[in-house]
Amino acid sequence: MDPALDMLSPSGDAENPLAAVADFRPHRAAAAGAMHDPVRKTAQRHHGARKKGCCLRQTAEAQKYKLNDPIPPGATGKVLPLQGKVTDLKGISSAVAGKVDALNAALKDLGARATDTEIQIELSSDVLFDFDKSDLRPVALPSLLKVVTVMQSYPAYVCTIGGHTDGKGGKEYNQKLSERRANSVETWLVGHGASNQMNTQGFGDTKPVAANTKPNRSDDPEGRQKNRRVEITLKKP
Repeated sequence: MDPALDMLSPSGDAENPLAAVADFRPHRAAAAGAMHDPVRKTAQRHHGARKKGCCLRQTAEAQKYKLNDPIPPGATGKVLPLQGKVTDLKGISSAVAGKVDALNAALKDLGARATDTEIQIELSSDVLFDFDKSDLRPVALPSLLKVVTVMQSYPAYVCTIGGHTDGKGGKEYNQKLSERRANSVETWLVGHGASNQMNTQGFGDTKPVAANTKPNRSDDPEGRQKNRRVEITLKKP
């Protein structure tokens, strides 16, 4: 007897192989009919549509409620734990506070005059330069570093550097000296981190802030010292 026919028989009847084949065919036909049954497919589509419509109604109902509305009767839900990384702002706050403290200290040490739109800083030429020179002295560097701190805190402000001399000496000579001194300060500031827009100007002895001589026409060293200066103005654009 053919073993294949024995496998086809649901009852395992080895005596009647034709009956086994005949018994198998109705089962195969029934399975094929189930797969191609249009009524079954239609029922499945209706079930899927009802399920989708139910979800849409639930979503619409949920959207009616706002955050502070009372929970509707019979509503259930699950509280999900929040997961994420909490950023430590202490370091950022400390860094910002440190910059503000450094700025305030620099403004105070420089004796700066500040408004909402302008900052004026005056540096003595006797501190910045040797007599009749335009090269910066080493003792001037701490003050200039504080100027850089202020400028970096207001990078959009336009910086004007004005050089001034006392009234001793020829006017043309003093004009040239004041220009060289203003340029020396600008070069140093740019080389040490100041990126503001800058321009320089020399005024010679044309804008004194004190008298160069006393009322009796004698020399006034203190007055001349005040006139020898470099003025740095930061102005909001």
